[in-house]
Amino acid sequence: MPVCGDVAALAEVLREARMRGEEIGSPLVLDRYARWRRFDTATLAATTDLTTRLFSNDNPVLRLARDAGMGAINAISPLRRAMIREAAGLTGDLPPLMR
Repeated sequence: MPVCGDVAALAEVLREARMRGEEIGSPLVLDRYARWRRFDTATLAATTDLTTRLFSNDNPVLRLARDAGMGAINAISPLRRAMIREAAGLTGDLPPLMR
């Protein structure tokens, strides 16, 4: 999820904490935010690393696989839309501000 998802998630966690009468800067509150974002952050890091490795490699086999994969994404509209939604951070456990 892009940065706006991080901001929306933090805003939601802080809003809920305030409604509960919690201190918004407490480690307990901030840990809720960190747990919520942990999976998306790790997924984004892994995807970025994999993409960099895939596109910076001139191995002919990887180049063929890369070209075939990109061709499939471009040719199959539902797959292309799914990839765009994922890249835009519009999937998963979205904060209310993102829905």
